[in-house]
Amino acid sequence: MRRIVKYSVWVVLIVISWSCEKIIDFNSDDVRAKMVINSVLCPDDLLVVSLMESNSVLGDNTYTSLDDRTVQVFKDNSLIETLIYGNNGNYFSENIYPTVGESYDLKVLNNGEEELTAKATVPIPIEIISVDTEMVKNDTWVELFITFKDPVNAGNYYKLSLEEKIKKDHSLVKGSANNDSLVSYKWIDLDQNAFLSSMGAVPNDGIVQDITFNKYYIFSDQIIDGKTFTLRVSTPIRLPDNNEPYSMVVNLQSLSEDYFYYLKSKTLYDALSNNSFVEPIGIMSNINNGMGIFGAMAPSKKEIIF
Repeated sequence: MRRIVKYSVWVVLIVISWSCEKIIDFNSDDVRAKMVINSVLCPDDLLVVSLMESNSVLGDNTYTSLDDRTVQVFKDNSLIETLIYGNNGNYFSENIYPTVGESYDLKVLNNGEEELTAKATVPIPIEIISVDTEMVKNDTWVELFITFKDPVNAGNYYKLSLEEKIKKDHSLVKGSANNDSLVSYKWIDLDQNAFLSSMGAVPNDGIVQDITFNKYYIFSDQIIDGKTFTLRVSTPIRLPDNNEPYSMVVNLQSLSEDYFYYLKSKTLYDALSNNSFVEPIGIMSNINNGMGIFGAMAPSKKEIIF
């Protein structure tokens, strides 16, 4: 009797193992290398497009720069420029400073394979009305209160950045024959908690990108649509000891919708990619027949002198 039961158990296990098998068709297109485009239009800068090729998913996680493609830019269905290759996969415009409110089409001719296309519209910058400051923590931190007016029903997307600006006198540098002033810039990290709390956000409420880690300081106008809003941020500060001029530049960037969701997905990817208990996160792309981003932004800046 025991022998019969034993054999019955083995039969059941074999049947179960067969029933759990699933045949998946292999598609080589899913693992082959893909072209990656990265370009963000900005009215202050000449257009630059970066072209890379990703390795197959069966290979290592590296990219190869591409120097033999044709990159064209169109506006109103008319070719306005073919970009010039520079170096490291970068193609440069000699004439295009993107215009606020205008749409641009990008086309990459891919050596006889499917061409890559994308479209981006430069958003309207939103003026910073005022920036107020308050020194805290024994003058080692500064809180900034950044006020702006969000347009009604415009569906705006924003990114905040902060930069310190230090002006140095060349005449004070030993051996320098240049008496002009040198201005140096450095990006400043903001306090995440202050940024999130100023938006009224709590974890997973959907207000500030569904996550408490927001490395790009991006947000939408979901809860501030049409309002005059004050964003509170804080950052460490160390004023120069030698009374050299010191200031901060607040940059409130308006983003195209695609660029916003690209940064949102990249933030999620960076935060969760090493977590084996969550589903894989894909990075959003608006490139037809490829990967990457063709986005746009428009800055609004205000300098605060300390």
